[in-house]
Amino acid sequence: MHIGLIEGPISRHKDLDVESFWEDELVVVVPYFHPWASRISISLA
Repeated sequence: MHIGLIEGPISRHKDLDVESFWEDELVVVVPYFHPWASRISISLA
């Protein structure tokens, strides 16, 4: 294999050259009547 793309953390290894090339953003989408709809942000907890 010459190239691999993964999402998430990867352990360093002497035989691999690891380079980040993209930042991702997750967005929560809820209907207007949901309790979270009036919040500016929410926590993962």
